[in-house]
Amino acid sequence: MESIEKVQQFLQSLDGSIDDLETKLQPIITQSLQEVIAPIENPIERIEVYNNYSYVLVSIIYAYLKSTGTDLTDHPIMKELERVKTYNKRHKDLIAEMANKESKDEEMKKSTRDFLTKTLGVKDDETAISKSNFQGTHKKFDN
Repeated sequence: MESIEKVQQFLQSLDGSIDDLETKLQPIITQSLQEVIAPIENPIERIEVYNNYSYVLVSIIYAYLKSTGTDLTDHPIMKELERVKTYNKRHKDLIAEMANKESKDEEMKKSTRDFLTKTLGVKDDETAISKSNFQGTHKKFDN
């Protein structure tokens, strides 16, 4: 009797989870991938959408096959899942590389600013040749 109640609770929980999944998948189901991608201009964001889209689809197929009791050790879905994971890793590496490049650019700007300050004796708020260097030294000549 106790095991029947546990199974019923599990089925209710599963039913609720499937309802939540359907609700969250509505944007994907109602629009084509091209309609989702069209307004996005940033290539990095497009990559992220493609990766997420493919990961969701492959994960759902994987979960379905697993729930039907299919042996997945040599199933083609495993290769597809690995491919999607590889693309996600490449995306993360690309973002990390871009962040690293930005920090290097900032570092280069700072070192350039420091070099100019040391070489020219210029502070951030003044120019190398100021008006004070020319006051009283110019003479006006008559024609």
